[in-house]
Amino acid sequence: MDAGKRTINSIFDRNWHLDIPFFQRSYVWGEEEWERFLSDMYYISDSDQEFFLGSVILKDESEDIKNKIVIDGQQRLTTLVLFFKVLSLLKDDPSRFDNTFKTIDDNKSIIRHNKNDRKAFELILNLGLLQHIDNPINNIEKCYNYFKDNINADKLHLPTLSRRITFVGVYLHEHEDEQQIFDTINSLGVRLTTAELLKNTLFKTSEIESYEKYWQELFEKDSETIEYWNTTISKDGKKLIDVFLFTFLQIQSRHLSPKDRTGFGQASMLFRSYKKFMPHIENKERFFQDLATCAHYFKYYINPNIRAERLSTQMDRINLIIFESDLLSIIPYVIFLLMSLQKDMKELDKTLFVLESYLIRRMLGIEKSTLIAKDYAELFGVRLIVGDVKSSVTLKNQFNFYKNGHIHQVPSDMDIKTLIKTKAQTQKRALLVFYLLDNIKRQEQAIETLYGFKTYSADYFMPLKWQKNWTRPLDEQTRQMAVKTLGNMTITTQKLNHALKDANWYERVNGRGKMKGLLAHNHLLVAKPILQRTKWTDDDIFNNNERLAKLICDTWKLN
Repeated sequence: MDAGKRTINSIFDRNWHLDIPFFQRSYVWGEEEWERFLSDMYYISDSDQEFFLGSVILKDESEDIKNKIVIDGQQRLTTLVLFFKVLSLLKDDPSRFDNTFKTIDDNKSIIRHNKNDRKAFELILNLGLLQHIDNPINNIEKCYNYFKDNINADKLHLPTLSRRITFVGVYLHEHEDEQQIFDTINSLGVRLTTAELLKNTLFKTSEIESYEKYWQELFEKDSETIEYWNTTISKDGKKLIDVFLFTFLQIQSRHLSPKDRTGFGQASMLFRSYKKFMPHIENKERFFQDLATCAHYFKYYINPNIRAERLSTQMDRINLIIFESDLLSIIPYVIFLLMSLQKDMKELDKTLFVLESYLIRRMLGIEKSTLIAKDYAELFGVRLIVGDVKSSVTLKNQFNFYKNGHIHQVPSDMDIKTLIKTKAQTQKRALLVFYLLDNIKRQEQAIETLYGFKTYSADYFMPLKWQKNWTRPLDEQTRQMAVKTLGNMTITTQKLNHALKDANWYERVNGRGKMKGLLAHNHLLVAKPILQRTKWTDDDIFNNNERLAKLICDTWKLN
């Protein structure tokens, strides 16, 4: 790797070509970026100061060819070339453009664009006179029109711009680790995904038919498809397509030896893992067919918008657990089950319910719950898939194999009862548990399910600040703990008015004047008898914890 400050002339070396990977996304900058770019050009011309235009990452195509692949920088380099093309025509100085941005040997564009933009880009670069492009159909043509209509050539000085524009250039050799490229790009805050790197590794320029049949049809077919796969689903910016590619790798590589699979369970090493896996692909066409099959299952079943919808299936419930609890690490195993049990939907639902039971018991029965998500990556991303665990019986046996003290242990009924009575629950977790529990009870009674999860919020029967309007207990410390337990919580369709936040029991239930209480906003079956009470005490909280613990253990059994 060779990194350092680069000028326009060092990036656009006239002895090489800069190739935009053939299947990389199109040029996407729009008017906001063009306006800012043009403002920067005026500043450089006026100040005659060196100006940093961003980073460019290039990689050697091969040892014997000097051409380089543009790993990062397509947007700014394309904009720069289009800007200089228009300005040189406005200045009636086309030779300056050709002597900077075209090769010496054949006088062709140094930048060779991808399949989407190549025709429009080359057409513009070969213009001898400025002319308006009517009905532009891509951003290349729109960018050209924008600069043609907005550049004030009198305020711009070509020699100054050529001399003062600089980049941070990172040059990589052919065999350097491309995962390192990806990490470098991410550290610079540039939005280049594993999918984009992988696409250009899987498909060569000569394989456009396979690219269109598989990748484009699966991931880039239309705006709805692109929007789905580009959905951001985690705080660290992870997208659905990243989770899918990780999922597919775990399923495809499950028959490899542990040595050959080393590192495959680490999402941060995904592109490197695919590079390592590719020599094991015996039939590329079959690989693409498997990719398509897995993608269809993923897109059909994995629903990041589930929180806005009513739950009607077992898979809906799993989706809610995944996206409300940020348990993306269980998705590979879920897809593995969906693909394995496609011909036995009854067994699939039973197996998914075993999975749900395990997850809920772990949420409520493990004291150090912050470790759960991290622990699940190895279990659901590798172990259960490699072990070919794909039935309700074998999954239940696998879970029960993890005894007390094991990192994946199943909490016993006693563990759950103890922690429900003694552990403060977050409103987020209480909301999920109550919502899922109510969904099960409503399905058992064949009555309408609750509205979408996002409709509800968690609240308390006895307020956390009870001191003003509630009778003081014999043991204030015990109450202070009890009010935060599950037995003192419920879910409602609307938060209580602030004036009722610390009110007494009667007003919290029935409201005050026009302000409605918990009773008016309650849909929860298990809360109905509680809201008919005339009082609510510490003993009632204790008894409700006992009742809920038994209900939870009976509902989500694993023995």
